[in-house]
Amino acid sequence: MGAQVNYWGAIGLGVVVLTALGVGLWVFKRYVIRHMSLPCQFCRNTRLTLFRKLPDDLKKSILTYFREHENRDPDEEGIFVCLECRTVHDDFSGEKMSREVDFYQVTTLCKVCSTLLRDCGLYNENIRCPTCGTPYKWQVHEKSGFRYLMPPAGTEVTSKIDDPGYA
Repeated sequence: MGAQVNYWGAIGLGVVVLTALGVGLWVFKRYVIRHMSLPCQFCRNTRLTLFRKLPDDLKKSILTYFREHENRDPDEEGIFVCLECRTVHDDFSGEKMSREVDFYQVTTLCKVCSTLLRDCGLYNENIRCPTCGTPYKWQVHEKSGFRYLMPPAGTEVTSKIDDPGYA
């Protein structure tokens, strides 16, 4: 009679190891998002500024746009600001979804139906959601002095991205 192998113990150990690796990757991802920065896709600035690192008066002026034009409070962890070209990458932008820079497609999500929008560059005058038809345009919000990808005034904007995979 040979030695018996405890398969359940090996399976349990495998589950514990995989869980620990998953938690470790999640913690590392959160650290990278909070402490590393992206270059701006629209100018030569090598570091976007996290919203939480901005001075309070600047935060207030940026939030004024979201409250007045989009009638919502954005996810502040998803806002990145370029202080050189004065562009706000908000919680629906590609910077929130992925830390990879996409120089060719410049993606964001529709603020009405959460459909992925492509080719949202600064000089594209025909940005439109392929699903709900909402048009977008890069415009400067006068009170804040920053440029935002704006839907038309009065558009009902969802408060959060519908797809939990992007949150």
